[in-house]
Amino acid sequence: MPSFIFLSEEGMTFQPNAVLATQNVLRNPQVLGIAEGVNAGNAFLNLVRHDRSLLDTRFDEVVCLELASTERRLLYLHDLRPSDEDTEAKAIFKNHLVTSEPVSEDEVDLLLAAGLGSPEDYEHRGGGCFWFGPAFPEPEDPE
Repeated sequence: MPSFIFLSEEGMTFQPNAVLATQNVLRNPQVLGIAEGVNAGNAFLNLVRHDRSLLDTRFDEVVCLELASTERRLLYLHDLRPSDEDTEAKAIFKNHLVTSEPVSEDEVDLLLAAGLGSPEDYEHRGGGCFWFGPAFPEPEDPE
């Protein structure tokens, strides 16, 4: 049976460790839940049957998206943030991933020497090089 995710664009999120309730309010969809069903309507009923407290909320309009996969993968923003421990190559790579600004051929050589991809992962376009690896690089294992 397919899985569906249910979202509401009503509401907001506060960042972790915010000092003030109004500090860094994010207006983004709220995940109400994930449920299986033969179709979206059936999955929605299953969601509400499983969590009847949804009926006690102020959420009303719900967006439903069918999931291609229910495989869970954790990604971390700290892997993309600049860090004092970053090598020059790592800093260039992180900046490129976040901004999509092209890197020079010399920077590509530096990235390759640091093990950040293979030559096939970089493509020349419009006077610069762009990383287009087949998947987001896996985070390093903490040792």
